[in-house]
Amino acid sequence: MVGNQCLICDCFVAPALSVDRDVVCADVQCRRLHDQRLTMAPNLYAPHLAFQKSLIRERRSAAAANRAKVARIISDEDEEGRLALQEYVTASGRSKDIDLITLPSVPQHTVPLSEERRKKYIRHLETEMAEAVGCEDVSELPHDQHYTLIDRRIAQDAFLAENPELARRSDVFCEICRGGCCMKGGDSAYVSAVMLRRQLDADPELTPESLLSAYIGSIPEAAIDGGCINQGEAGCGLPRDMRSDVCNHFLCEPVRDYQAKSAETNAISDVFVVQRSNHQWNRFASESANALVACYLVDDVGYHEVSNAHETLIGEQDVSRREKG
Repeated sequence: MVGNQCLICDCFVAPALSVDRDVVCADVQCRRLHDQRLTMAPNLYAPHLAFQKSLIRERRSAAAANRAKVARIISDEDEEGRLALQEYVTASGRSKDIDLITLPSVPQHTVPLSEERRKKYIRHLETEMAEAVGCEDVSELPHDQHYTLIDRRIAQDAFLAENPELARRSDVFCEICRGGCCMKGGDSAYVSAVMLRRQLDADPELTPESLLSAYIGSIPEAAIDGGCINQGEAGCGLPRDMRSDVCNHFLCEPVRDYQAKSAETNAISDVFVVQRSNHQWNRFASESANALVACYLVDDVGYHEVSNAHETLIGEQDVSRREKG
């Protein structure tokens, strides 16, 4: 490779990036550490440099190893997914083009909601409500993701309203997954002062007390273990208009990619769904590909499981046809 190695992290550097005849890459950490030689006594800088170089190189090595692991898992899962699809095509004799997507899943069991979690969530609701009613207008609240996401969510809703079949299939994907993206909701469920203020502003007859009671009344007796406090066996316990824009806007990458492809080609294809044991946020937690737990065919009628994929990946086991509507 053309160039020299950074004296801090050992990566290769173009000669033009050399600093005072020293070869230092453009990374902020490396530059900062190199600049510290100007402000520290040589006898103090030398051991400091050696220690910090070691830390930087360890972090870089760990990051590189993680990238390699992620790439390996993606490759292995993609290959297994293609094999599952091919087995299905061969067994079913289908000739029509079928798209392939991979979806996560969530734990199948719920656990009784502890009083501690319930109280923590209620305190969060009360805190956010106090902030919501403490201002005259939503514009006075912090312009964070809760504030700025609404325009993107409205645009997404409009796009799906114009494409009802694509919206229906997207809903099917979410029904199959059952909330793999919700596992980070924790004890706040992304409820914010912004969303509460907007609900109050939209309905002059709605009082802060009644809205707070509606949220508290929606707390389930049991929730998915490790997931959002509102995440039960049947999905989110909140009606859609009480969910945050974060929740209403989020779609996992496979679903977004399918929507983008369908919009670009102006065609909605059948989809072979490979579902894996991970949820949205722990896909790369293990050292190997996540277990394949089920496969489904999604078409213009509904969806049905097509194979006992985690055992054989072969044949069609038609479990139940879900009619649309």
